[in-house]
This record gives sequence, C-alpha cells and structure tokens, in this order.
Amino acid sequence: MRIEHTDDGGIVVHDRYPPGTVFLKTKTKSARRLAALRVHESALRRCKETFDVINGVSLDDHVSTMTIIGIATLYFRCFTSGRSQLNPANIFKGRPDILECHEWWETVRNQYIAHSGGRGVHSVTAYAVINGKFLEVFSTLVDLLPTNQPEAYQLLFQLIDFVQQKLNEIIENTVRKIEDEYAVLSSEERAALVPLSVISDSDW
Repeated sequence: MRIEHTDDGGIVVHDRYPPGTVFLKTKTKSARRLAALRVHESALRRCKETFDVINGVSLDDHVSTMTIIGIATLYFRCFTSGRSQLNPANIFKGRPDILECHEWWETVRNQYIAHSGGRGVHSVTAYAVINGKFLEVFSTLVDLLPTNQPEAYQLLFQLIDFVQQKLNEIIENTVRKIEDEYAVLSSEERAALVPLSVISDSDW
C-alpha cells in the first residue's frame, strides 16, 4: 500500500482499497496503541534501510561512526520514547542471548552516545608539566565508541531484525483486537464514527 498527502490535508491511498471505501476513525485504546506501534515500525524500517544502503560500501571512520550513532539512536527510541514504548522484558522473553546483545548496545548508547552529546567522544584536559614547571594546557579528544569492528554492526543488524519481527507480531495481534472491537459495535456506534479525509487512487 502507498499513501500520499494532498495539499488540502487529505490522504490518498493507493493499490489496496476498492472505489467507495470509507475510512472511519477510531480512538480506542487499542487504536492509539497501534498508532504508536506504527511509529516504532517506521523507525526500525529506516534502520534496516540504512543498513541496506551501507552494506558493502567502504566508509571512512567518521562516516562509519556517525552512521552507527544514528542507527542506534533511532533503534532505542522504540524503547525510551512515545506511547506504547517497547518493553525489553516482553520483546526478549525466552531469548537471553538477544537480550544480552540489546543490553550491550544499551550500555553503548547510555555511556558513549546519549551522554556524550551524541558524538561518541570525550574531551580530556590536563596540565602539561615538566620538573614542576608548567608548560601549557593539554586537551585532546578520546574516541569512546567501541563499535569500529564489523562484528558490532552485525550484532546491531541482527538485534534490529529480531525486534522488527517481534514488533510485527505485536502489530498483528493489535490489529485483530481492533477488528474484534469493530465487530461488536452497534449500528449507532458505527454511525457515530468520523470519516477520515481519505480517498482511493481510483477515485482521485
């Protein structure tokens, strides 16, 4: 399915729905949860797409570091921000090996990315002294991000792939729940649902 937004704020849905289809907005708890899960789904998909782009491409150290920072940051937003953030205890239930990988990357994020301004570096300042005589103020940058090995990239890719599959299962279950909620609505409740400004491409 492909979706476009029109200039007047409408939505055009392509390649799926027959002419005359009406989209009725639902605001149930399950619907709000699905909306949040779709945001996580988009984040993980962008992570995978980035891996696809850089796969087999030779990157210099700076680009490599910034790429891994971006992917890791986007991945952990699924666990730390927004409604219906993912719970590691549920996602990795029965898979201590994958949970260990997640926790390793969480340590990398917390210590080297999130709390170093997203740069993966730390500035060290010292006095340069010889025989008690002050020479100058010494300052340098230390690369903290321990992800310059190909294995680190592979671990992150496998981690994202696993979470993406688990998220798909959660989304499917949530969709079925919303379907069940619609099935038990009375005719009056269905009539009260507000249509979205959505048309199919065959009507456009």
